[in-house]
Amino acid sequence: MTYKPSAGTEISHACREAVDMAKRSGVNVRFKFNDVELTATPDLQPDEVVAEWRRESNRISEEYRNSPAGRAAAAARTAEIARLKTQSESLLMALSSILLSGSTDELMSWLKSFALVADDVSVNLDTAALAAKFEAAGFKENEGVGQNPEWFNTRPRMAGYIVGQVINCLKRGMPPHPVTVSFVEKYQALSPVS
Repeated sequence: MTYKPSAGTEISHACREAVDMAKRSGVNVRFKFNDVELTATPDLQPDEVVAEWRRESNRISEEYRNSPAGRAAAAARTAEIARLKTQSESLLMALSSILLSGSTDELMSWLKSFALVADDVSVNLDTAALAAKFEAAGFKENEGVGQNPEWFNTRPRMAGYIVGQVINCLKRGMPPHPVTVSFVEKYQALSPVS
């Protein structure tokens, strides 16, 4: 007998369902979870099937890590981390002068670049300090939230909203959300004289 876990099912729930099916039917139940083939038998407990899934998942992962493809992926990731950290540090060093210049256009371009770089677990940010830096420059967390769509039809308002959302993310210990990029593109599409 076969069982097909629904998308989004957690492993312990899938194993419990498969074992229940096996006990009710009296036959082995085969199923696949995250590309690992498993068999639930009437005499097994769900936690035993979960343990088998973990062992097999770990074996497959270890096998991949030790393969030429796995080693190449690890080397590529190491290089990517170095690139992201270098870009992040360079962008952070440029921020103070951009904020001092008062150029919203430059700040929006900076945010677009920074959001693309900072949204990686390898980039360590002092989110509280960065939020404080934006606030010291006069920006407010959640600026413009709840306004009608027409409110966002000027560059200054849109910029305030974008930075306000970035501050909100930073205060939650997160980098700017990737949607920042599309917000900046909307800002850039607005007339410069608005």
